[in-house]
Amino acid sequence: MRALIGSPQRWGALQDEFSRWRQGYRKAYLEDHSLRYERDRVLRDQIEETTRRVLQIERFERIVVLRDGQGEDADVELNSGSPDDLSDRWDRVAGQFRVCDRDGSDIPLINEPACRECHGRLGQAINYTDTFELMSEVGRAFSDYCDRLSTVVSGIVLDSENSDQLQKLFRLNSAGDLSDLANVLDDKVISFLNELFGNASGNLDDWTLPHS
Repeated sequence: MRALIGSPQRWGALQDEFSRWRQGYRKAYLEDHSLRYERDRVLRDQIEETTRRVLQIERFERIVVLRDGQGEDADVELNSGSPDDLSDRWDRVAGQFRVCDRDGSDIPLINEPACRECHGRLGQAINYTDTFELMSEVGRAFSDYCDRLSTVVSGIVLDSENSDQLQKLFRLNSAGDLSDLANVLDDKVISFLNELFGNASGNLDDWTLPHS
């Protein structure tokens, strides 16, 4: 400082050097922020999809035969704990995630060295291991419920009185993957499935015949 006070002409060079450093920092920060923004957008989509899966699991749980494990694999326990526990844990994880709304062009980096919105630091590494592990757990639980549903429906098909073996094979194949049914589960559909599975010992030929 004494040298600068004694030689004022050095201030210009120092100011130029600082300006170059700040420009370099801004470039590096915005590039880093942009990469984090794109990564977080992808993760946000995955989180939204998992949130839908959690809701579908809760709806599956309202189907009595799936909740009580009355299918052929009734001795197989869901490996993700109770749906309520899974939902609570997911809500905590998903509730903590935020995607910065700034795309970089409106981040001044004048009075602060970081984005005012997300406060992300240059090169800051965020560990999402727990989030990805819980996503996988939700995915496994969802697959478990879909498998149980397919097993129950397959049993209904095999127990039907229709003697056309080839037709039964086609219906059995269709019953093998009912995962898309999760996309339309609502109160009305759940009520229908509970009634259907509850009457599985009755005459189900009308339902098991192919529809036009």
